[in-house]
Amino acid sequence: MTQNRTDEESAEQTTVASAVEAGGEPGELSAARAAGTFLNHSLNNSLQAVMYRAELLREHEDPQVAEAGRFLAECVRAMADTVRLVGSLRRFATVPYPGSEKMLDPSCLEGEEQWSI
Repeated sequence: MTQNRTDEESAEQTTVASAVEAGGEPGELSAARAAGTFLNHSLNNSLQAVMYRAELLREHEDPQVAEAGRFLAECVRAMADTVRLVGSLRRFATVPYPGSEKMLDPSCLEGEEQWSI
């Protein structure tokens, strides 16, 4: 390994070290980020189509329809933000989920202060 690492490589190394310290493996962190990128890419077209329709509804003359459009647009933005966050994991850890499942610990995400479990 050379001593001339870029800032990005240093940041990645720090993130991997954080993943190992948190009990996760670097491969898990990488896989979770890749899943986030895949979801972001895969869902983007669908979310854009729904957002387009929501924007049209927001301009409707009926106030109830316009409000439904605003609500729909807000929900689409929240979904897009959630998927985007998974691609920016700082570390990898899980928390229990109902049944025998586990889910990604929201504290691993940038901006995790918005999450509660």
